[in-house]
Amino acid sequence: DQPALRDMIGSYTEVALAEAHQLAACNATHDATSRLARWLLQSADRSGSERLPLTQEFLAQMLSVRRTTVTLLAQALQRKGLIKYSRGQITILDRMGLERDACECYGVIHYDRLSNAIGIKI
Repeated sequence: DQPALRDMIGSYTEVALAEAHQLAACNATHDATSRLARWLLQSADRSGSERLPLTQEFLAQMLSVRRTTVTLLAQALQRKGLIKYSRGQITILDRMGLERDACECYGVIHYDRLSNAIGIKI
């Protein structure tokens, strides 16, 4: 029997489920622009880079919108000077501005909570 491993897996599962519920609520209640901003910030946090290789198709699937909607949303964020958007590449230019545009879920859903739950960097 491995109580430490069981506790670690239990903690990870709890945090992962809480974050999944938060994401479901976010997708149901927040507009696509706020969700895109949150998604870009979380992607940057997870990758450790402000430069993200993301296609319209992938973002459309993640946000549950059409590719043309992703184009319009990304263009709007680019006009505000928050991101640079070109074929398959998004670069965050103004993180603080993007955080202001993101829904409050960005402050709630943090990837480090998962790694902290199991005590290691994922």
